[in-house]
Amino acid sequence: MNNTPKQHLPYADAARALAICLVVILHIAASLVVKGYAVGKLNWLVANLIDSITRISVPLFVLVSGTLLLDPHRNESLPIFFRKRFVKVLIPLLGWSVIYIAWRIYYEGDSFTIQQAIRAIIENTVAYHFWFLYMILGLYLVVPVLRVFTRTASQMDYKYFLVIWMIAVCLPPFLAQFFGIISADFWVIIIGFSGYFIAGYFFSQVNYSTHSMRWAIALYIITLMVTIIGTYLLLRQYGNYDSYFYEFLSPNVIIMSLSAYLLLRWLPYERIYVKMPWIPRLISIICIASFGVYMVHVLLLSVLKGGRLGFVLSGASLAPGVGILLTFLVVMPLSIAIVYLLQRIPILKHLVP
Repeated sequence: MNNTPKQHLPYADAARALAICLVVILHIAASLVVKGYAVGKLNWLVANLIDSITRISVPLFVLVSGTLLLDPHRNESLPIFFRKRFVKVLIPLLGWSVIYIAWRIYYEGDSFTIQQAIRAIIENTVAYHFWFLYMILGLYLVVPVLRVFTRTASQMDYKYFLVIWMIAVCLPPFLAQFFGIISADFWVIIIGFSGYFIAGYFFSQVNYSTHSMRWAIALYIITLMVTIIGTYLLLRQYGNYDSYFYEFLSPNVIIMSLSAYLLLRWLPYERIYVKMPWIPRLISIICIASFGVYMVHVLLLSVLKGGRLGFVLSGASLAPGVGILLTFLVVMPLSIAIVYLLQRIPILKHLVP
């Protein structure tokens, strides 16, 4: 393994930019997929295809975080680490929780007492996409411990951990889904997304051949097809949408995400950027705004879908797939623009670090 200190990693930036774009698309397409054929069979099939492609989004975020944060050469004391990382996420979480609760009161007509608002924040029921922040905060708590592991672990140690991780997070849902066997889920609680975290650092340290990349391409295509076809078959079997093949800790999404990350690492960025210099500039703009885009885009989707601007724009608008694309092309630039402005306002900039 290569344990030299990290320089700038173009593939990490590319993965982060791709991840936030896919998250926005996921939240547009998912509103169709969950309704099954009620949105029309062709609409659902197209949305299922798009949603399946986006399922690597959150795993890519965690893989990038593992790549950057688990470097054992980082000389940070615990107070410095938690001030730089943990607090940097905690403050926006609390701030955006207040914003979303206010939004739900004044825009959606919900009611909250102070006690109910506090409880919603504690229980993670403020907004459906906030779960990611709670998960990241949990991973940040164990970063100092995981750095001890990355400092001394061999390739065999990493492989052992990743195998155990996949078994732990994939086997209980598989047994429940297809055999009705409900097993204890303490493994998932303990390990959860940490496997992506460890894998991100592990994949950044080992070298891969062209042959390995061919395997990665093949595995990505196969697991993507499993996601698309599996979700379709479950809908046909049960008559309702079933999220099993969409879960971020399902075996197909894990393999698809790891394969995609390897492929992103393998791309010849220097040659690409020389031929198309606008790409690194675009990636940089998206990366700088990525956290804020994650927080604000759901509000924009709600406004556009609610029709209060005099028109309705959502994934169901226009022809199958066209509404998803158009909504993304409207919401993504608007989100970046809003974040750009917030980052230049003294107090509010802490909401979009």
